[in-house]
Amino acid sequence: MTGPQLGDVTLLLRSASGTTLLLNQSASRILPERPVIFGITVDPTEDLGKLKEEPVSGIWTLQIENPSPTDAQLLEWGLRFEGFLRGDANRDGVVNLSDAITILNYLFREGEVSCPKAADFDDGGAVNIKDAVGLILYIVGLGPPPPAPFPDAGEDLTPDPLPCSA
Repeated sequence: MTGPQLGDVTLLLRSASGTTLLLNQSASRILPERPVIFGITVDPTEDLGKLKEEPVSGIWTLQIENPSPTDAQLLEWGLRFEGFLRGDANRDGVVNLSDAITILNYLFREGEVSCPKAADFDDGGAVNIKDAVGLILYIVGLGPPPPAPFPDAGEDLTPDPLPCSA
């Protein structure tokens, strides 16, 4: 954020289902100049556990209240959830055709996949052509959705040797 100090603004995070969490109360503390990651580098004003049972999918919003007459500019913000979303091979938070392309690139062009568990569309314990085909069939409405964790991010319910790095 540029402009006023981050500690001078109130930040509210609203989940897709409408639960609001106070991340920072205006003038309540001095926050570091480096990038702030609430829950990792800085504790939020309210406990993040309040959002634990919230669904991941949907529109999440960040509300910024700036009492300062100085203009502010938010440079970047995002959300990171524990676990992974089955089918989201490129880890952009959405299951779509670009994920099938990522799987095919991984299989045939030595592409990178940071979370093979997410690329394992059918939860078969390996990433192979069936995962790309199954994903495409699902996207065009001709196949079933992938097993959990889907449609929300979560943990793998079936053990396999596939890794998933953050």
